[in-house]
Amino acid sequence: MRAAEIAFAVVVVLTASACPNQQLHKSIEEMNEGIMAYETGAHATALQHFEEAARMYPDNHEAWYYLGQTAREQNDWEKASEAFAEAVKIRKDDPMYQMFLGISLYDANKYSLAEAYLEKAVELEPSLYRAYWFLGSIYAESDRPEEAAQNWSRAATLNPQWGLPFVSLGKLYLTWDMIQESLAVLEQGTQHVEGDQLSDVYYYLGLAYDAQKNWDKAIDAYTQSIEKAREANRDNIEAKFQRGLVYLRKGDKEKARPDLEEVSKASPDPFTKQEANKALMELLPTQPVEPPK
Repeated sequence: MRAAEIAFAVVVVLTASACPNQQLHKSIEEMNEGIMAYETGAHATALQHFEEAARMYPDNHEAWYYLGQTAREQNDWEKASEAFAEAVKIRKDDPMYQMFLGISLYDANKYSLAEAYLEKAVELEPSLYRAYWFLGSIYAESDRPEEAAQNWSRAATLNPQWGLPFVSLGKLYLTWDMIQESLAVLEQGTQHVEGDQLSDVYYYLGLAYDAQKNWDKAIDAYTQSIEKAREANRDNIEAKFQRGLVYLRKGDKEKARPDLEEVSKASPDPFTKQEANKALMELLPTQPVEPPK
């Protein structure tokens, strides 16, 4: 998305000086200031510029769009939704405006409204893979799993390098106890997904092998998840926890101990920490009871 925004910004800069409408000209200049602030990470300053650009010329749909994007960066879903809604009013035929309005409404937990705009976005532009993923999430939330699976599959087909559709599908098949289907989707994901999300694909692949009681493959998948997370400069405590539990099920207490001890110390989740401590108790040597004399 960032590359598209930069290219769009250049077009705005080039056309501002030729604009015959004085108010629109000033609005574009203000918006360009916002774009430069946004690109340097000064999002609060950028937000002020975009708000002023939209105030100066309310029909500047680009200013509303950038205002919405900047509000999203600040997790202000209401402001983002309002800004994208203004952009949509002006340009109903723009699929990106429709999609980001839908995404912001989804983030604000307004699923029925979000669904309508996301469906309009893919009607206008069928290649918007993110819109299909959000539609799948809405269908899953509203107990329509078959439609969720169809949309997540569409997202994965359109962009196989993106991990979320594979993870979502894999999890859904696991809840249906369709282990083979879950394994097939997640194994495919390991062949295509790139970047940080590959760690999550391997984590759920581990869960699928775990459900199959294929302990060795589960351990391999959890190990891959941990390594991919490390390559992305983060830790995957959940994968270490699950790997430790699998080692414990296999009876390999020596390998289970370091994973469970690290989870006990480092997990931010009190429940996971508690469960790790319980598992560690199983590793304590049992003392023989002396018979009474």
